[in-house]
Amino acid sequence: GTMDAPKLESGLVMVNGRIGEAVIDQFTTSMVEVDGGYGVEALMSFREEGRLDVKGFLPLDLKFDSDMDLERPGLEIRFSGSGLPMAIGAGPSGITDAKGTIGLQGGVTGTLAAPEPKLRLKSEGAGFSFLPTALRYDPVAIDIGYAPDGVDIDELRIQTNQIWGAKKSSGYFKMTGRVDLGDEGPEQMQLKMKMDEFWLSSTRAASIATSGKVSVDGTFPELDVEGKIKLDDASISVGAEV
Repeated sequence: GTMDAPKLESGLVMVNGRIGEAVIDQFTTSMVEVDGGYGVEALMSFREEGRLDVKGFLPLDLKFDSDMDLERPGLEIRFSGSGLPMAIGAGPSGITDAKGTIGLQGGVTGTLAAPEPKLRLKSEGAGFSFLPTALRYDPVAIDIGYAPDGVDIDELRIQTNQIWGAKKSSGYFKMTGRVDLGDEGPEQMQLKMKMDEFWLSSTRAASIATSGKVSVDGTFPELDVEGKIKLDDASISVGAEV
């Protein structure tokens, strides 16, 4: 094109890719000019499990001699696929033996200036071990919906299992509820949380497990928080310098 009105096309292909412990079979992304804007497409698939597809349209006209119109309607980005494998977080962080996926589904519409996302975050068979806490988090169940008017937590449940110990114990944390969103952030909130021997740490330096129930109701920041939490196991070791 011209310097004032350039025409953009791009493509990228990754081969022999690896993120964490996850091997990438295919990663391609492209951006091509179409009538009224640009079509975008991306695909990321992994050898063991996991796949993310992104397809969409950007109502964008690149012009450097005038302001770009970000109010043009027609924005559409769609996310699909089983999701990214938990194994991508493994490595130096201390996460190991990861399995399952966490996927993003839904799409974004509206305009570039005011996008309207309607998305859902879901896990499938997710679990991992975290060496700094000496715990295995398995299963990790996530089903959370996000829209401009609020967040729906249909399921957030994490089971913790001690990796070491003479008498290994397990427990869980779960939360459900909704948070209404306004122009300034969170508004009406209704959340319920429950813990049953939920382990925060199981190391020699810190061994902590909790049980209890907590509910949060009201309009932020004037919230009613009620509940009771007890320590099932509490042992913290500190050094002489403390």
